[in-house]
Amino acid sequence: MALIDFDIYNFDEFEIFHWDDNLLIHHEEIDNQHRSLVALLNRLARAMVNNNDGHIEKAFGELVDYADYHFKTEDAYWAEHMGDDDWVKAHHKVHDSLLPQLMEMRKKGEDREKDDLMEELVSFLIRWLAYHIIDNDKRMSLAVSEIIKGKSNEEAKAFSRDKMNGSLQTLTETILKMYDGLSSNTIHLMKERRLRLQLEEALCAANEDLERLAITDTLTGLFNRRHFNDLGHQEFKRAARDHVSLGFIEIDIDFFKTVNDTKGHQEGDRILERLVSTADKMLYKAKETGRNKTVVF
Repeated sequence: MALIDFDIYNFDEFEIFHWDDNLLIHHEEIDNQHRSLVALLNRLARAMVNNNDGHIEKAFGELVDYADYHFKTEDAYWAEHMGDDDWVKAHHKVHDSLLPQLMEMRKKGEDREKDDLMEELVSFLIRWLAYHIIDNDKRMSLAVSEIIKGKSNEEAKAFSRDKMNGSLQTLTETILKMYDGLSSNTIHLMKERRLRLQLEEALCAANEDLERLAITDTLTGLFNRRHFNDLGHQEFKRAARDHVSLGFIEIDIDFFKTVNDTKGHQEGDRILERLVSTADKMLYKAKETGRNKTVVF
């Protein structure tokens, strides 16, 4: 599996999980894979905030598949240097437990609001991945580095334990708390941004509807006198500028008042609608011949 191209995830947008050099374990391939996992987790978070079920399922599937690929790569690297050591077995067990935990969380959350469930899943993944990299992977990496230098497994593990105690453990907890706070705040910011964009889109659509209603007759759907005055003035100027002819066709319905008085205004409305439909079809055929521009009022 190829490494993820980070540019496709638009890092100019909100990031729920920011990559930091504190996450480096100083093994190039594994560090690149960790960056890819962070990118995929951010993609899942953005899909969740955009409330697109198809994108959520796709992003979740890609994250799970890439995690499986990464775990196999990482387990093979630890085993290459530490054999079947207990640390390797325990690390492999942690990897194997992630997917069942996620499936269980989704199953238990079937009756809950989708947003709440996805927020819990994303928050869980952020903490799991941050802790796994900063604590478990760093611990393994320190031990492997000492083994490569010639120390035994037990000597390397003792060195790693000493390094991971004290100030480094405090740093780990501090970073994890930071990610907890940032992930929660960023989710809310992203949701607010989505709602603002939705409101802006609704406002634009409402303004377009108002503008259309302001120049349209509600019964026939034709442009009204106001639009005729505005557009007519423009067309007169265009015709004069381009030295072309400009014509108007006016249709008068004989005895239309009698129809309204004897058959009612509803019948009169139906006549108007049929007349407009017939005229529109005739003018459309005329336009198909080619040269004339026709506007119906």
